[in-house]
Amino acid sequence: RIWLILALPLLATALSLAGVWFATQRYLLGWFPRLHGLTQRIAEEQPINDQAEFASAPAEIAGIAEHLHSMAGTLSFNRTALQTALDTQKSLTRELNHRVRNNIQIIVSLLTMQADRVPQGWMRHLFDQARARVSAIGLVHRFAYDQDNGRMGRVAVSQLLHDLCSQIRMASRNSRSEERRV
Repeated sequence: RIWLILALPLLATALSLAGVWFATQRYLLGWFPRLHGLTQRIAEEQPINDQAEFASAPAEIAGIAEHLHSMAGTLSFNRTALQTALDTQKSLTRELNHRVRNNIQIIVSLLTMQADRVPQGWMRHLFDQARARVSAIGLVHRFAYDQDNGRMGRVAVSQLLHDLCSQIRMASRNSRSEERRV
């Protein structure tokens, strides 16, 4: 009888603990892997379509899932808006760089036209030097901001130096040939 008196409370305690463990596993802890999977899909930018997955979850967990779905929608919207803004910025930068190149070409043309009006001599030489310098600035700008190759801001130094030296040689030849004519 003493065993029975001691065994019944122990058995009731063990059954109570098993019931609590089972209910906790089934109704609470079983939802956490699903929540983890949902956060993984959000982090990997996968589409989240199944909001009914948490319909039978406890209210607190369903609320968390609802907030996560809302955050995923906001993130998707922000990502789309950010991509649109980036595309607009790239387009505007491309247009700005095109206008800068055009302006540099116009300056070089104006210097050339002005130099053609000046007789040979030191004044003509100054115009030629100014034209060569502005052309060099245009060359550096073209290399620094050329977006066609997707490497904006990165300069292929060897190619830049090669083109710059060629431009300097050409300007030097033109200057010498004009000095001989005088």
